[in-house]
Amino acid sequence: MEYNIVVVGASGQVGCQVVKELEERSFPVKKLLAFASKDSIAESVEFLGEEIAVQELDSSAFTGADIVFFCTPAQITTEYLQTATQAGAFCIDLSRASIGDSAVPCIVSELSSTGLLKSLNRVANPPVAAIQAALILAPLQEKFGLKQASLTVMQSASALGNAGVEMLRKQSGALLNARPLDSAEVEANTPAQLAYNLVPVNAGGENYAGADEIGDILRQLLADTDVKLQVELIQMPIFYASALSLTCQLDAEVDEALVRRTLQEQQGLELLTPVPLDTCGTNVAPEHDTIPVCLTQMGGDGRLNLWSVIDNLRKGSALNAVQIAELFIAR
Repeated sequence: MEYNIVVVGASGQVGCQVVKELEERSFPVKKLLAFASKDSIAESVEFLGEEIAVQELDSSAFTGADIVFFCTPAQITTEYLQTATQAGAFCIDLSRASIGDSAVPCIVSELSSTGLLKSLNRVANPPVAAIQAALILAPLQEKFGLKQASLTVMQSASALGNAGVEMLRKQSGALLNARPLDSAEVEANTPAQLAYNLVPVNAGGENYAGADEIGDILRQLLADTDVKLQVELIQMPIFYASALSLTCQLDAEVDEALVRRTLQEQQGLELLTPVPLDTCGTNVAPEHDTIPVCLTQMGGDGRLNLWSVIDNLRKGSALNAVQIAELFIAR
């Protein structure tokens, strides 16, 4: 069986990646339609060797759609999500518009099942860091029990969308050439200076989840509202990918070999041993569908230190969304 697919926000970073993932994973597409704002209707996306024109989004976009990917700012998703579900489509929200809605679960494909999606008409793609941490912590929690975890999330400029990537490029060029930055432009488009700067951004923003939101969603994914979590979100001066330094305490002291085997057996993870110096470069290679993780230290009393990186546009967004669609059609 083949499916009519609609990608809303197809001209953006995540929307383009969704289209690529549909092609690379040979998703059974009958017809692909691409929509975006009026400013993007002169653009196109390539799918299976054809140029698909990007159309202006309106309420008629969802007629006959089976699956809709919302890769838009939250306000656009909020405006059209109900229209899409009422048209009979299964909707995957990558925009954060559905975050906090108890009727819309966040889904990590490797931690979910086809049965979970049987009665749903919309789901949400979790924040990048929540996907990353959940895949690491869930098997440890199930095997050993989890007391607490502390996450330091290091996000790239691409978490801010195309504007973030462009701003980092412009700022880097300006500072390298001893030119001052336009402070008004920085304040209007980014949480702080991006180039050659590290800054906590725990409050979150329009395009990315804050620290509290990441923690709340991680508790949901772990099905444990009582686990103690602390999240620190740092804006990094890099263009793509996201890193996670994770410290956790299990219920009891455990054997290192058993911890490694538990992580190795978790679908979606790739345990790297010994700790490589080019983890990030390895992860963003196109053939990687997994999240690399390194066990960097083991302390007493069940304490572990782990390091992980993720391609935030791919596995952190588009790939997970397409894997959710694969679970949906396998019901």
